[in-house]
Amino acid sequence: MRIVHLINSLATGGAENLVVNMAAAMRDQGHDVRIVTLGPNDGVPLVRAQGLRLNVRSVGRSPRDLTSLFRLRSEVRDADIVHVHLFPSLYLGALWRSGSLVYTEHSTSNRRRGSRVFRLLDRVVYRRYDSVVAISEGVRSELSSHFGQISVERPIDLVPNGIGQEFFEGSPRRERRESSHLRLIAVGTLDDRKNFAVAVEAMALLPGLELDIVGDGPLRSDLERQIDRLGIGDRVRLLGRRSDVRDVLCEHDALLSTSRFEGFSLVAAEALALGLPVIGPDVPGFSDSVLDDETGLLFDPSSRGDRSLVATVRRLQADPALYERLSARAVIDAERFRISSTVERYLSLYMQVRAAL
Repeated sequence: MRIVHLINSLATGGAENLVVNMAAAMRDQGHDVRIVTLGPNDGVPLVRAQGLRLNVRSVGRSPRDLTSLFRLRSEVRDADIVHVHLFPSLYLGALWRSGSLVYTEHSTSNRRRGSRVFRLLDRVVYRRYDSVVAISEGVRSELSSHFGQISVERPIDLVPNGIGQEFFEGSPRRERRESSHLRLIAVGTLDDRKNFAVAVEAMALLPGLELDIVGDGPLRSDLERQIDRLGIGDRVRLLGRRSDVRDVLCEHDALLSTSRFEGFSLVAAEALALGLPVIGPDVPGFSDSVLDDETGLLFDPSSRGDRSLVATVRRLQADPALYERLSARAVIDAERFRISSTVERYLSLYMQVRAAL
């Protein structure tokens, strides 16, 4: 099949990494695959795509560059499948139809759903797609509710995200170096959604623990000032963007997430495959990736301040047997996140929508 993955950019994020993983796996199965982006490609996902020698093309100066419309048409006109990810690609991808249109919803929440104008546009756009897919039960539930509000009646398929084979290679089981010491790692864009300020604040109440944050973004300066104000610069470090996330994860004991909302945490799945328990918020989407008290520990993000988060970290810190149980179960459960399974389900879906034309 001739498959086009359309996405805003390959700058950073779980959806972008997923697209790279899927494109590589589909190409390796003999399909003609290319990634088309609406804006400049600047980030770790692009570096990975280049290293994998994937066909990546950019058609505009930014995801909202309307002059890209006609260049986009030439990129998708010969495709059997145009698989679209994220907004505004959702809208632009629906304008040009050549083969079948598939859209994957990656988030449980967005500001667009609160706008009357965008709700009207959504009602038209979603109906243009031959298949709409959610990456988790949490995403599917929220999108189904949105469809009810905008009078869109259609099924929503479920295809969980997948992670690369490299996270299943080598020996994943690991032991904590010290019973009372935890080296935590957090990964993501330094923005309001990831809510890393809460993680930094919690570290001030967790003496003896370390936290490394991988990623960059608009709130980096704010986080640096917060770390200085709390006097924890010796224990909390901002590592910036890293292309060796697997190796960095292996240097730590557990993954920490403080996201306000999460469609599916790709980095959580990667950490689980390496045997790292995950501490994260009990919110739709994230709780699909991490099973509470089985592969990680979920805290109540609605509790006052960081009280629930601190208590959850202390629980893991104080109980080595709990750590070992979660770590062992994490490796087993992560098998459901192999990229090969994700690709198999998508390819089957592609065949179904093509047959229905």
